[in-house]
Amino acid sequence: MNNRLVSCLENLAWSLGNERHLVSIRTAFMRAIPLFVVNGIATFLSSALLSVTTGTETGDAVISFLISALERVINGSLGIISILLVLLIPHSLATRLNHNRPIVVSIVSLAAFFVAVPPDELSSLIGTAGISLAIIVSIVSTELFIRLEKLKGLSINLGDKVPPEISDSFRIMMATGITIASFAAVTELVRILTGYDLNDLLLHAIQEPIAGMTATLAGATLANILQNLLFLCGIHPGSIITPVFGPIFLAALDTGQVVNTTFNNAYAQIGGTGCTLGAVLSLLVLARRSEHRTLAKLSLPLAVFTINEPIVFGLPCVFNPILAIPFVFTGTINLSIAYFATQLGLVAPMTNYVVWSMPSPLIALLGSGGDWHHLILSALLIALDTLVYAPFVLAFLRAEDARRTASPV
Repeated sequence: MNNRLVSCLENLAWSLGNERHLVSIRTAFMRAIPLFVVNGIATFLSSALLSVTTGTETGDAVISFLISALERVINGSLGIISILLVLLIPHSLATRLNHNRPIVVSIVSLAAFFVAVPPDELSSLIGTAGISLAIIVSIVSTELFIRLEKLKGLSINLGDKVPPEISDSFRIMMATGITIASFAAVTELVRILTGYDLNDLLLHAIQEPIAGMTATLAGATLANILQNLLFLCGIHPGSIITPVFGPIFLAALDTGQVVNTTFNNAYAQIGGTGCTLGAVLSLLVLARRSEHRTLAKLSLPLAVFTINEPIVFGLPCVFNPILAIPFVFTGTINLSIAYFATQLGLVAPMTNYVVWSMPSPLIALLGSGGDWHHLILSALLIALDTLVYAPFVLAFLRAEDARRTASPV
């Protein structure tokens, strides 16, 4: 039964893995792996230093300096991911379409991206909030520009006596202008009709329907599935889910409800959004290629502290249709098991607030006031998460091997 599941997933992975847009997105994320690893380490160190006090003015000044420096590292790594993607995805896609100057396609896409973002909202590009818009703009602008470029009626020919650099620039001038103007027109039309710019429209379309949810198992499940889906699409859920559910679950901690902030921190995101500690452990056990094993080893210590950008963007999990199933639903399984274990009295309820960046078993232990049964439950859920991820990771790895064998470049 398990072999049949893996075989089915492998065939699906092979089919989807050759779709040029998905391949281009995956290639772009993989090229940015060093930045994701650097960001993960900087985020971990910054989070650890926030709770450090030396008791001396000089020591506290040093800590403050280090935190500020690490924040700059974060801004220079994950902070520029939207801009990086709008350069890397078109380059990869144009290369697959056999375009002779993919860097030009990247430049046009970057221009279209900045046209789609209002001047007074350029700060929204910092971090992952603009990833979905970057991906959409990258694909649409690349496809549009390359098609327009092939139309002879839009080509300006200066003759053979003009240097090639100038001649090529004039040849694509009309295609470039029409592509950028198209994004300007669409962006402005969307703003007039909806009152939102493109990026804001994407965020509000998701956020508004969930505003009335409550701190119940159903509410926590919906919040978890939505945040996993968002991260799967490259949107960091902190800017959308947290403003809606954060105050609700935090208040539930004071009123003694089973589902609250600490409960979610302990069980809904073991290893980070998508419960990716299971993915890391599965990759560590099943991977044969050195790059996959290295990624797993680099990701493991960070995943223990609920920081999962290296595995999410490095494997990647984002826009990965095979890993989508465990990524979206593993947290729901954990929540349900932990909820009923609490209701049955097998583990104590969470009554203390514990920061999300601690290892999940410690969050559960400290949040429950020291109930050691949570350590057993956490260990069982980590093992379960690994088993849930295993067939999907194996199918992904086999499909990757087959794809590389068929297309080694």
